Amino acid sequence: MRRASIAYAALLLALLAGCSPRIDPSSPESTTKSIAEIQNSLPEAKRKEFTDALAVVIPNVEEFGIVAVEAQATGRPVLAVAAGGAVETVIPGVTGELVEPEDLAEAMREVDFTRYDPRAARQSAVRFSPAGFRMVLRSEVARLTGFE
Repeated sequence: MRRASIAYAALLLALLAGCSPRIDPSSPESTTKSIAEIQNSLPEAKRKEFTDALAVVIPNVEEFGIVAVEAQATGRPVLAVAAGGAVETVIPGVTGELVEPEDLAEAMREVDFTRYDPRAARQSAVRFSPAGFRMVLRSEVARLTGFE
């Protein structure tokens, strides 16, 4: 029955917001807190939809890819159009699949969404948490300026 409950996210608008305490982004505690931050940014109803879904399908072009990140934070694979932010946030074969718009309906029928590891999806979402952004930003500033 879960196959029938694929969440359609075409019109979902959500924000990844908030600040996390300074923690080591590579620590297990950071991963847990970062995933919680993303999940907590979702309204309860959407979080439940994502958690109960077999996968999240994103048929539209979303500029940042926040819906894909939120879906991954709940451990769900993503099937998205290969454009916009999904190209940066979905790892094909690991956290979901990217397809051309004309192939979306066929992929919904053919992709075995049960083969994706929810832990890999959650770990991927951490890259887009506030702690993950800070880590990348600090690393880039250090690389470009020579200052640690």
